[in-house]
Amino acid sequence: MPLLFVPYVPNRFEQLIIENRNCLADQMEFLIQRVPKHSRLLS
Repeated sequence: MPLLFVPYVPNRFEQLIIENRNCLADQMEFLIQRVPKHSRLLS
């Protein structure tokens, strides 16, 4: 089965988003602004 994405290590902001789904809206806005533009979380 082919990979959909190349494996990578998320930066600390991506890691916080992935690990904690209970972020407040203003915390999530802060984190999303610091995620790289090429991140899979933005697609």
